[in-house]
Amino acid sequence: METREIVVIGGSANGSRAAREAAFQEADVLVLEEHPRIGMPEHCSGLFSYQGLTEIDAFPPDNVILNHEIFGARLFSPKGTGVVVRKSTTHALVADRAKFDQFVARLATMEGAEVRTSNRVLSVEKTSDGWFLKVLDREENAEYMIRTKGIIDAEGFRGVIAQQMGFAPYPENKIINAAQYYIRGIEDIDSQLVEVYQTPEFAPSFFGWLIPIDGKTAKVGLGTSRKHAGKELQRMLEKYPPLRERLENTEIYYRIAGKIPIHGPRKKTVTNGAVLVGDVAGQTKPTTGGGVIIGGIAAKIAGEVMAKAVKENDVRGKRLKEYENRWKEKLWSNLRSMRWVRKYLNGLSVKRTEELFRILSKPRIQRIIEEVGDVDNQSPIIWRMLFQPSLLSFYLKTSPQAIKAVL
Repeated sequence: METREIVVIGGSANGSRAAREAAFQEADVLVLEEHPRIGMPEHCSGLFSYQGLTEIDAFPPDNVILNHEIFGARLFSPKGTGVVVRKSTTHALVADRAKFDQFVARLATMEGAEVRTSNRVLSVEKTSDGWFLKVLDREENAEYMIRTKGIIDAEGFRGVIAQQMGFAPYPENKIINAAQYYIRGIEDIDSQLVEVYQTPEFAPSFFGWLIPIDGKTAKVGLGTSRKHAGKELQRMLEKYPPLRERLENTEIYYRIAGKIPIHGPRKKTVTNGAVLVGDVAGQTKPTTGGGVIIGGIAAKIAGEVMAKAVKENDVRGKRLKEYENRWKEKLWSNLRSMRWVRKYLNGLSVKRTEELFRILSKPRIQRIIEEVGDVDNQSPIIWRMLFQPSLLSFYLKTSPQAIKAVL
């Protein structure tokens, strides 16, 4: 039977980032990825902040980047009212998400981790000798067993293996269905601005987006609480005012779909010999669904703590609690604030949302957003906006939604 010190379940960016850190700490690390290619199928828009990529030490090379210069966003209301927020310097980039995941996996192998694709973990069992994993090698169509001291579970939000380890399933009613098209030939794209569509008609409980690749090509998608995200996306393209007239004579050349957990982080992410990282831990931004940066920060901590625990021959939950304490200290307050904002926005009527956009269009409010706004660390702008005089009367009118959001 094969024995490894640490097994990482899932070879996405978060799993690979955890593996890289554990290998850097000189642990013996094996990454098991069920799909034939890392990063496929693609599930994310690939919009990352420069600051976030620097923080997780995973800034990609040029061949992974589709658009180097995102300065801000154009926000659209349900009826199509636009508000532009533009920073004075480049804030984010657009990456090929599959290539980005492959890049992070290569960094892990360069540190000494081993990555196996087409290897699916079927089950796990805890004994006094550690964890025993039953794995299916899909290329060989053969099952085999691995024994390990520690598991870093980065399998994704479904958490099949996490449930076998005693963690609760992720709430089904807190999962957003998403679809995204790659479209070429779009008219009137500002390649330096993301477009965000707050449109409950097509994207209830979330929003739509346009992520520019260049002046004619973009990733256009939405998240929705409705079952068929692709159908809602098609409706949005055909009927939503900010899009419909710009999409004549365009070509959809690639389609992807997925699910986005927006419930916020789990309270428990540690058990004896195992930790949860990324989507399965709820480490995604409830406001936008992004998880690469937030999950990457947690993954780096997870890899370090697990590697040191394995070397100390102490992988009890009490020892691994260091991981949970550290990631919560860094991320919990931010994620909680974002969860409140998402619930609050979802509770607003179209009339109130239009009113909010009129307030956001005021020069003073726009300056604050441009100065303080951060796509990853959203708590500062949330608290700053909470006490803006021009918004106080709006908050009073929407106090029932605000109260419901924080309960």
